[in-house]
Amino acid sequence: TNAELIAMFVDVAKSVGRDVATPEETRKILGMN
Repeated sequence: TNAELIAMFVDVAKSVGRDVATPEETRKILGMN
């Protein structure tokens, strides 16, 4: 499922020391205020 895919990407990002954007941060990054 999409939720499982996102969880996998979050785990990978965190395992290499990267933070994951919150939904609000993502909207700002994409200009979707």
